[in-house]
Amino acid sequence: METQFPRHCQDFYQSLQTGDFEMEFSHVIAKTKLFQLVCSSASAEEILQEMREISKNPKLLDQDGIMDCFFALYLLLDYQGHVKNAFFKLLDQKYKSDEMCVINIQLFSKYIESARATSFDQTYAAGTVLHVAKSLPFAAKIILPCWSVVFQFLHSGVQIHRKNFQDCSNLAAIEQQIFFSGLHILTQATVAIFQVANKSSSFKLGRDDSMAELYDELVGILNNPPTQLPSDTINSCAMALILCYDRLHEEVDNKDKILEILRVILSESRSVGKISKLTNCSIAVKFSLSAALLGVYNVEELSNFTFEGEPALLKIFEFLSDFSGRSSESSVILSGCRAIAALGKLLPQAATMCPELSKFLLPKANDHCVVYLEHHMDSVRHATKAFLSSLLSACQNNENLISEVACSFKQLPSDSKAKFFGVAALGNHVGATIVLHWFPNLVEWLLLSLKDKSLAPHASSTLESLMQSHIDDGVSVELWCNTWITPVITLMPCPELEPVLSKAVQIRPQMIPFIVDICSAKLSTDASSSESTNHLKILLSCLKMAKKHSKVDPNTWMEAIGLQHLTFALCHSDDDVRLAALAFITESRRITEPLNAIALTSLLTGFKYCGDTDAPATCHAALSILKKLFARLASSIKAVLKNDEGKEAYLNFACQFCNNAFSDLFPGSSLCRRSFSLQALILFRDTFSGLEPWSALWHSVLTQDNAKVLMGCLTDSYEANKTTASDLLKSFPASSLGFNNSGALEELLDKCVQLAESHRPPDCTNAACVLSLIVSCKELEQTLQELSHSKASSCLIVSQRLINRLELQLQVAKKSILKASDCGPMYGTLFCIRSLILIQDLRLMSSGTESHLWKLLIKKLIGLCFEMNATVAPIVNSSSPEGHLPMDFETDLPGDVESLSLGDDDVAAPRVTAQMVLLCAWRTVKEVSLTLGDLAAKAPASSSDQYLLSNEQLLMIGEHFTALLCETKHRGAFEQAYVGFCKLCAWLWKVPSGELPQLPSKWLDEVMSSVAGKGSSGSSINLSKLCTTRRSAGVPFIVQALITTELEVRTKPECFHKTVTMLLVLAKQSGSEGQLHALNILRALFRSAHLGEHVAPYVSEGFIVAINAFKSSNWAERNAATLLFSSLMSRVFGVKHTPGHEDLPRKNRMTGRIFFRLYPDLFGLLSSELQSVSFSIKEGNEAAGSLYPVLLLLARLYPSSLEGTDSALNLLSLLDYVSVCTASPVMHTRVLAAKALVPLVEPQQAHAYILSLNLTPQPQNSLHGILLQLSKLIKEIHPSEDVIQAAEMKVKEGLYLLQPDHKIHVTKGAFIEFVTAFAAKLDGTTLKNISETVIKHLPHVLNDQENQFGSAITKQNAARLWLRLVSQVNDFSHIEEILNILLQHPLPDVVHEACNFIVVHTSESDMEINGNSCKLLGLKISKNTALDISIKTSRSIAQNVINTALKWTPKNGQQVQFESRIIIYLAAIRLSKCVLEAEWNANGQTLIDYEDKLSLMLNFCNEGRLGPANFMTLALAGQLLHRSTGKKNPQFLESYASSLLKCAMGDSSCESNVVVAQSLCSNKNLIFSSSDRTVVCGHYATLIILQQSSFSGRDIILQLEGNFTGVTKSRALEAVIRNFVDANLPLELKLFSLLIWSFGHTILEDIVSPLNTSDDEEDEDLKVFDQGEVDTTKEELKLAKAAASGLLTLLVKNSQESVRTAVEATVEWIPFYSMMKHLYPVSELRRLQFRELENTCIFNFL
Repeated sequence: METQFPRHCQDFYQSLQTGDFEMEFSHVIAKTKLFQLVCSSASAEEILQEMREISKNPKLLDQDGIMDCFFALYLLLDYQGHVKNAFFKLLDQKYKSDEMCVINIQLFSKYIESARATSFDQTYAAGTVLHVAKSLPFAAKIILPCWSVVFQFLHSGVQIHRKNFQDCSNLAAIEQQIFFSGLHILTQATVAIFQVANKSSSFKLGRDDSMAELYDELVGILNNPPTQLPSDTINSCAMALILCYDRLHEEVDNKDKILEILRVILSESRSVGKISKLTNCSIAVKFSLSAALLGVYNVEELSNFTFEGEPALLKIFEFLSDFSGRSSESSVILSGCRAIAALGKLLPQAATMCPELSKFLLPKANDHCVVYLEHHMDSVRHATKAFLSSLLSACQNNENLISEVACSFKQLPSDSKAKFFGVAALGNHVGATIVLHWFPNLVEWLLLSLKDKSLAPHASSTLESLMQSHIDDGVSVELWCNTWITPVITLMPCPELEPVLSKAVQIRPQMIPFIVDICSAKLSTDASSSESTNHLKILLSCLKMAKKHSKVDPNTWMEAIGLQHLTFALCHSDDDVRLAALAFITESRRITEPLNAIALTSLLTGFKYCGDTDAPATCHAALSILKKLFARLASSIKAVLKNDEGKEAYLNFACQFCNNAFSDLFPGSSLCRRSFSLQALILFRDTFSGLEPWSALWHSVLTQDNAKVLMGCLTDSYEANKTTASDLLKSFPASSLGFNNSGALEELLDKCVQLAESHRPPDCTNAACVLSLIVSCKELEQTLQELSHSKASSCLIVSQRLINRLELQLQVAKKSILKASDCGPMYGTLFCIRSLILIQDLRLMSSGTESHLWKLLIKKLIGLCFEMNATVAPIVNSSSPEGHLPMDFETDLPGDVESLSLGDDDVAAPRVTAQMVLLCAWRTVKEVSLTLGDLAAKAPASSSDQYLLSNEQLLMIGEHFTALLCETKHRGAFEQAYVGFCKLCAWLWKVPSGELPQLPSKWLDEVMSSVAGKGSSGSSINLSKLCTTRRSAGVPFIVQALITTELEVRTKPECFHKTVTMLLVLAKQSGSEGQLHALNILRALFRSAHLGEHVAPYVSEGFIVAINAFKSSNWAERNAATLLFSSLMSRVFGVKHTPGHEDLPRKNRMTGRIFFRLYPDLFGLLSSELQSVSFSIKEGNEAAGSLYPVLLLLARLYPSSLEGTDSALNLLSLLDYVSVCTASPVMHTRVLAAKALVPLVEPQQAHAYILSLNLTPQPQNSLHGILLQLSKLIKEIHPSEDVIQAAEMKVKEGLYLLQPDHKIHVTKGAFIEFVTAFAAKLDGTTLKNISETVIKHLPHVLNDQENQFGSAITKQNAARLWLRLVSQVNDFSHIEEILNILLQHPLPDVVHEACNFIVVHTSESDMEINGNSCKLLGLKISKNTALDISIKTSRSIAQNVINTALKWTPKNGQQVQFESRIIIYLAAIRLSKCVLEAEWNANGQTLIDYEDKLSLMLNFCNEGRLGPANFMTLALAGQLLHRSTGKKNPQFLESYASSLLKCAMGDSSCESNVVVAQSLCSNKNLIFSSSDRTVVCGHYATLIILQQSSFSGRDIILQLEGNFTGVTKSRALEAVIRNFVDANLPLELKLFSLLIWSFGHTILEDIVSPLNTSDDEEDEDLKVFDQGEVDTTKEELKLAKAAASGLLTLLVKNSQESVRTAVEATVEWIPFYSMMKHLYPVSELRRLQFRELENTCIFNFL
C-alpha cells in the first residue's frame, strides 16, 4: 500500500492479507481489481469507472466475500473524499444480509483498534466512524456490538488532543487548526454514535470506564477551552458531554439531570457532581450547553419543568437573550441566537402544554427578533428568522398575541430589514389578507423598496411570499390582480419590477387576460408615448407566456393584440419590443403548428427592420428567433402542402425573405445589417436547400446579381462576414460566379496573387477567400487543368502556383528586406497557401493518386518556411524589434541585419516605413508558425514513406519552435509561434508509442535545464539567447504549451507537477537569471485558463515566492514578483470587471475563513511578515517591500460571520500589526494599511477601536495614518450610537488641525475627509453640534494663501465639507453667501465643488441640454426641496455661475480640467432659466447683449478637433438660447446651427450626439422657423444623428416630432425628408439640399479631395492597415433613397418650368455645381446613388 495512507490503514491492510479474520480475504483481494486500484492510490476517476463496471455485473456482487471486501475498502478511504460516498451507495443497495454483519463487525473493530498511534490516525479513523454512523443504514448493527472499543478509541483521541492544547499557544496557527479539527471530528463521531443508539431498538449502548473517562475529558476541555477553539467545536463538545452525562446517569430521573444542567448554565452554586466544574465556564460554553440541553431532552420534560418558580424554557430564553445582548463578539452572539432558534423549535408543542408560556415569552421575544433581524451577520439573521417562525406558530391560536407581534413590526421604519422579515413571516402564518389589513400601504411600500439596491432582495422575497400567500387565502383573480398587478404596471418601467411580474405570471397564469385588457386599453388611447412602449412590452411578454400555458387560442391570438398594435411593435424603435413581437408570433408549443398568411406577412415586416439595430446582441437574438421560425416552417410543411393557399403563402414568404436579405447587402450597409442578412441566408440554405418545395426556390436565387452582391462582401472589414459570404458563394454555380470563362479565371487568379503580395493584411485575407472559392468549385477543375497544363486537382494547382510566387518573394527578401516589405512581404502568399491546405483532408492526400505530388509540395513548403524564418529572424530576434527604421538598412549594421540590405545597386530603394518592415518580419514568423503547426497536427507522420510527413521533419519542426520561442523578442511573433507549437505538442502527446511521444518531455527537460542555467550538449536551445527582459519573451510560452497540451490529452500528467515544483524551487534562488525566468513562467501558468484548478495546490507556494521576491534589491526580480502576484490575485479572486480601483465588488473578495481554509500556509506568512514590518516601523526604519503585497492581499479579505467558529486561523488577529503599518513614513503604505485594516475591525468593536485612536499632537505620519483609519472606518461600518459618540469625541479632539498655525495640509485634508465622511452618517443634534464646531474654521482653511503640498485638495475638501454641513443642518440662510464666496475663489477645484453642489441640488428641467453629463460624471440628484428652491431663485448665484462659465471658455485662455468645465457648464445650464427670466427680462436685456461672448464660444466650437469642451460649450449656448425670450439675431442662429451640424458630422462621441439631439429638440421652434440656411442645417444635423450609433442621441431626435416616436431609424429618415419637403423654403434650396443628401456624407470628402497633394496620396499607399469603419451604423444609401424619394415628390408637386428655373438659380452657401464636378461613379455605392437619382428624372433638368 502507498505511504500516503495513514499508518493504521496500512496495518489494517496487512491484517487483511495475513488472515486475522474468520474469512480469508487474500484470495478475494487478489482477484478484485477495485481493491488494487484503491491500494495503489489510483485516481478517483479510475476508481469510479471501475465501480460503474462492477455495478453492471450483479453476479460479481453476489460472490462470497465481495461485499465484505468492499466494506474493508470503504473503511480505508478518506472520509472527505467523494469516492467513499460512492462506496456507501453501493453498500446501501446490495448489503441486506444480517449474517454479513459478523465479518464487518470484526473489520470495523480491527480498524478502530489500529488507529491509536498519532492524532492524525485518530482524526482519520474518527472521520470514518462518523461517516459510518451518519451514512450506513445498518450502522447500529456494526457500531453498537463493539461500542466499548469505539469509546476507548474516542477517549484516547480526545485525551491526546487535550494534551496537545496545553502547548497550543506555542504552536503555529495551522498546527492549532489541525488539532482543533481533529477534536471536532472526534466529538461529532461521539454524538453520531449516541444518535445511532437512540434510534436502534435491537441494540443498546452500555456504560463503562472509557465513557466516563471521555466525559471527564470533555468537562476539562469546556471548563478551560483554548482561546482560539472554534465555536462549532465547542458546540460539538457540549452536545457530546450532555449525551455522556445523560447515559452515565441513566438511573437518575431526567428532571434531576435537567435541574443540574440548568444550575450550571445559570451559574447556581448548588450544582453537584463533576458537571459542577462548569459553573464558572465562559458564556460561549454555557450557550452551547443550553443548545445541547434543548436538543437532548424532549419537549414534554422541558415544558413542564420549572426553575425557581418560572418555566425552564422561559428561564433559558432570558439567559440566552440577556447575555447575547451584552456580548460584542460575533461568535458568542451567533451561538446565542442558534440556541434560541433551537428553543424556538420546541415552542409550538410547549405552548400547548403550557399556554401561559407564549404570553410570558412574547415581549422579550419580540425585542430579540427586532434587534437581531437587523444584524450584519447572515447566520444571525437566519437563526432569528427561524425563531420568529416558531414563535408565530406557538401564538397561532391566540389572535391577541399575533396582533401584538404585528404591531411591533408595524412601528419599525420603512427601511428596516426586520420589517420585511416580519411581514413575510406574518403572511406565512396568518395569510396575506390579514396582513394587508394590518399594513394598508403594504404593496406600495414593497414596490418602492425594490428601487433601493440595499432593500431590493428583502422586498422582492417578501413580495413573492405574500403574493403566494394571498392565492392560498382563496381570493378571486380580479381582487388578486388589483392588489398586486395594477400597482406593478403603474410603476413600470423599472428593471427591478420586471422579475416581479414574471414571478406573478408563474404563480397565477390566470392574471394574463387582466393584463391584456389594461395594456390594450392604454395602447388604444396613446400608442406613441414612452409609457405605451412599456405597456407594449408587458402585453407581448404576457401573451407569449399565455401561448406557452395554452391560455390563448392559436387561431385567435391576433385578436388578443390587434393587427395594428402588432405592426406597430414590429416596426418599433425599441429593440426589445421588436424582438418580443417576433418571438410572440414565432414561438408555439407545437413546432408543427402552421403559420397563416397574416403571420408570415407580419414576420417579413419585423425581420426587415432587424438590420436597423446597432446592438450585435439584438441581431443574435433575432437570428435565434429566425432559427426557430425556419424549424417550425420545415416541421409544418406537411400540413401546409394539403392547402394550396397555405403553400403559396409559405413560398411567397421564403422568396420575399431571400430577396430582402440580398437587397440588405448593399454597399455601405451597417455592420449589424450585413451580419444579420448573411447569417439569415446561411440559416435558410442549411434548413431548406434540400427540402421541397423550397429547394427549387433556393436555387432560383443563386443568380449572377446575387453572386455579385456576395462577392462585394468578401471585402468586408469583419472577418466573420467574409467567411460567411465565402461559404454562401460556394453554393453558387460557376456560371453565376462568372468563372466559366478561362480568360476571366486567369485574370482573377492574377488578381488574387497580386492581393496576396500586398503589404496590407486585409488584402491577403480577401485573396484567400476567393482562392478557396475557386478551389471548392468542381466545375472549374478542368479549366484550371487546361490553364496549368496539368492533370492535378484544383487545390494542388493553385497551391503550386502560390509556392512558385513564394520562392520569388523569398529570393527578393534575401537580397533586400526593404524591397520585400514593399512588394513581396511573403506572409500574404503563405497565408493563402495555408488556407488552401487546411480545407483539404491531409490524411486522404497521403494515400491518393497525387500523394507523391503532395509530399513534394509539403517538403518544399517546410523548407521554404525555415528559410523565410531565418531571413526575418534578425529583426524579430533583435532586442528592440520595433526600433528598425528603414534607414537602418542602408548604413553599416552589426551582424546579420546588414546582409539583408544587399541588393542591386541600380535598383532604387523602395519607399517603406518602419511599420512595414516590422510587419513583414513578424507576420512572416506568424504564418510560418501557424503553417508548421497545422501541418504537424493534421498531416499524419511516420518513419515510412506512406505519410505526408516524416519523423525527421516533425523533429525539425519541434526544434524550430523551441528555438524560435526562446530567441524571438517580438510578442506578436512568439504568441503565434505558441499557437503552432501547441498544435504540434497536442498531436505528439497522443501518439501511442515510439520516439515521437517522448519529444515533448525531452523539450521540456531541455528548457528547464536552460532556465536553471545548466544547458545540455545536444539541446536545440541556445542558453545565451534566452531573454531576461520582456517577461522572458517566449520561454513561458514553451513551458505553457508543453504542460497544457499534456493535461488535455493525459489523465495522469507526469510533467506538470515535476515542472511546477522545479519552478518554485528556482524562484526561491534570489539573484539568478533562473529566478527571473521561473517567476515569469509561473506567472504564465497561473494566468492560463487551460490549467484551471490544476494549479490550485501551488497557489500558496506561489504567493510565498512572490511575496519574498518583493524584498529583493534587484528591480527585475521585484518586477517579475509583481507580475506573478497580480496573476495569483486574479486566479484566486477573479478578474475585476467593474471600473475604478477603490471599491471592489464582493465577487472579487473572499472571507478570511474561506481563504485560509483553502491556503492555510499563507496565514503564518502574512502574520510573520506583518509582525516583522510592524517592528521595523516602530523602530523608525523603512518597511520591507513585501508589505505591499501583504496589504493588497488583506484588502481583498473580509471577516466571515463565522470567523473563528470552525478555525483557529482568525483574520482578526492581524489587526494590531496592520494598525502599526498605518504609521509608515511612506504615504502610499499608510493608505494601503488603512484600507486593509477596515475589514479587520468587527462592527461590535468599532467604537472601542475608534476611542483607542489618539489625535493629540504627535508625529505627522502617525497622525495621518490615524486619520485615514477613521475615514475608512466611518465610511464602511454602520454607525451605531456608540460609534457616533466615539467619532464625535475624535472630531473635537482634532479641531486644532484646522487652526491657521497648523501648516501641514496633508493631515489637515485627512481630518476634513474624516469629518466629511462622519457628517454623511449624521442627522439631528449631533450633526448640528459638529456643524457649529467645524464651520467657523473652514473660511481660514480656504483663505490660506500658502501653496504647499496638498493645499489644493485640502481646500477642495473644505469647500465640500462646508456645503455638506450647511445642506444637512437645513439652515439655508447663508447658502447664497457661501456659494458666491466659493464661486469667486481663485482655485478652480473650489469652484468645481460649488458647481457640483449646485448641479446636485437642482433637478433636471424639461428639455435640458447636458449631453448626459450627469450620468457621465456619476452625479445623483438631491431631494432637499427647500435647498433646491433657495439655489434656483438666487440671481447672484446664477449670474456668478454663468459669468464663470463664459470666462472658462478655452478660447479665453483659462486652463481648467475637463470635469471642472463640464460641471460649471452644467450649473450654468441649470440656472440659466433663473437669470434669463428673472434678471434679463426685468432689465430689458436680451440674448443680443451676450452675443459677443456666445459667438466667441461658437467660434471655439468650429475650430480644431471636436472634443468634450466643444460640445459642452454648444450645450451651454443652446440652453441660453432656449431660455431667452428676447429677439434672436438670425446670423447668430445660423452660426449656432452650423456648429451643431459640424458637431454632428465629426467623429463625435455619444455625448456629442446627445448634445446635438437635445439642442435640436430644445430649440426646434427657433431653428426650423428661422433663416433658410438655419433650417437646412437643422434638418441635415437631424438626418446625421438618426444614423449615428448613439442610442441616446437617436432616441432624443425621435421625439423631435410626434410622428417620429416609436419608429425605426429607416422610417424616421423618411419622415424627416417628408417634413423638409413640406417646409416653407425656396424650391431651389430644397432641390439642391436633397441632391446633396442623395450622395450621403461622402460629398464633403469629394469636395476636399482635389485639394490633396500627390504626397498625401503616396503616404496613403504606405498605410498597411485600413482605418476600418469608424461608424458601423451609418448607411448612406438609406439616406440617398429617402432623399431621392423626397426629390421625386418635389418634382411631382411642381411644374417643369419652375423646376428648370430653380436648378438654374444659385445659392452662395451651397456650391452645388462645384460638388457635381467631383461626382462620378467610381464605386459601387456611388453607382447605386446615381441609380436612385436616375429614377427621379432629375438629370433631365441639370
